[in-house]
Amino acid sequence: MSLQGVAPEKAIKLTVNDLVRSRAMDPETGRIKFYWELAAGGMAGGCQVVCIFLRFIPQDDTYYVS
Repeated sequence: MSLQGVAPEKAIKLTVNDLVRSRAMDPETGRIKFYWELAAGGMAGGCQVVCIFLRFIPQDDTYYVS
């Protein structure tokens, strides 16, 4: 993979992680519960997998039935 392929996926992953963490943060203390950290990482990883699937799978001829 080249930098062109990795950079957008990483940017989406980091953006989703930051978004979920900012929504889950306690406004008074600025802390995040452990399960929200796990959820943020899981959601970010899931978005990255979807990006990979949408980018590479439609280009593969084995997935098309002729």
